[in-house]
Amino acid sequence: MQKKPLLLTITLLILLGTIYTSSNNDVKYIGDLTPISVVTHDGELYVDKTYLDLPIIVGGVEYERGISMHPAEDGTASVVYNIEGLGYKTFFAVGGKDKTAGSAVGGDSGINGTKVSMEVWVDDVLVEDSGVLPYPETHTFSVNIENAKKLKLVVTDGGDGIYCDATSWANACLSNEDKVVVPTKGPTPTPTQKPVITPDPSLKDKDTVYLSDIVWTESYSYKNGQVGDFATKDANNAEEELWIAGEFFEKGICMHAIPSAEAFVEFNIEGLGFTTFASYIGIAESMLYDLSMATVSFKVYVDGVEKYSKDLMVPEDPAEKICVDITDAKVLRIAIGDGGKDGISGDWGAFCNAKLTKLTDENTWFATPEKITTPTKEPTPTKTVDPTPTPAGTTSDNSKNDNSTFIVIAIASVCVIAIVFVLLLVKSKKKGANHG
Repeated sequence: MQKKPLLLTITLLILLGTIYTSSNNDVKYIGDLTPISVVTHDGELYVDKTYLDLPIIVGGVEYERGISMHPAEDGTASVVYNIEGLGYKTFFAVGGKDKTAGSAVGGDSGINGTKVSMEVWVDDVLVEDSGVLPYPETHTFSVNIENAKKLKLVVTDGGDGIYCDATSWANACLSNEDKVVVPTKGPTPTPTQKPVITPDPSLKDKDTVYLSDIVWTESYSYKNGQVGDFATKDANNAEEELWIAGEFFEKGICMHAIPSAEAFVEFNIEGLGFTTFASYIGIAESMLYDLSMATVSFKVYVDGVEKYSKDLMVPEDPAEKICVDITDAKVLRIAIGDGGKDGISGDWGAFCNAKLTKLTDENTWFATPEKITTPTKEPTPTKTVDPTPTPAGTTSDNSKNDNSTFIVIAIASVCVIAIVFVLLLVKSKKKGANHG
């Protein structure tokens, strides 16, 4: 008889504990839920971190909680959660491209302005869309999820490809509050300071100087799947001579286009007194690689303002002259893009004989002997997709010619010896006949 009141008391305590717990459980972080499905570039959803195991940083703010994803090749990433019966009212998050996205391309400057878009779907209905978010812009989501069964979070490439599109839903959570949850914030990261590169003061005394002879302040170009300081001086991207449509150039700078962004080289020219930037532009040729598919655009910026633009060049286009006023300029940037045609395959853009000058006569800007007219190799290189080195133990063309000469001499020597031997033999027979 005494067991019933005890059992009833325990039941009431459990019920009260459940009610108390649920009433104080006002926030449920998305990262603590198990998703129904995940579609991303690498098949992974990163919880409370990014794909490099770095903290989530959106809009310059570091967050302790959240999820991070990268769009797949089709330009979309998504994660779906079952939230039926959880009893929450609102979904909150601060969304945007994560700082980690620029880790392999020089940081913020490598992804500045690149885009993503973010969407929240509730029970298969689109309820909130961030629109296009150029880095480092963010969007704060506040979505009603009362009585909802399914929550889907979507990231798309923003219309400019999936280049460096690691995107985070910072502080993503379900809440019983009707207002925006104050983000759980970690320490604000200290910006990385780039070294200040000042111009060589001796350049002030020169009338003309080649860009490839100046130390640049910043450079981003593509090489072997990475983006970094890979621009080349006085050579193409394979360290071969600089050629454009059959013309050889002794000096210049070459870059490989970057996916969904501009490759560039930047120079500090403040106080040097140069008034004109002059250059030939075009697609670099190669003896080692097939660049026939290349399409490249060219731009020149002065103090951040676009001063020259060429939308498209192809390998058949001859080198084109350009000149830009740089009077009193502080920063000069030369840049290339993929031409908007077929990605970055073969897109080697060259600024040949690129120079800064104080001379006012336009004829001097492009005059010889800077442009060599008697090249040291064939004007039109033979292009192959994959270079094939000479196997070990084989001989070069010169050694083959030397061997051929040796063989001819040897054969001739043998013939001479044979003729002499025959003559001696005949003479010997004649003497024998006389004696007989």
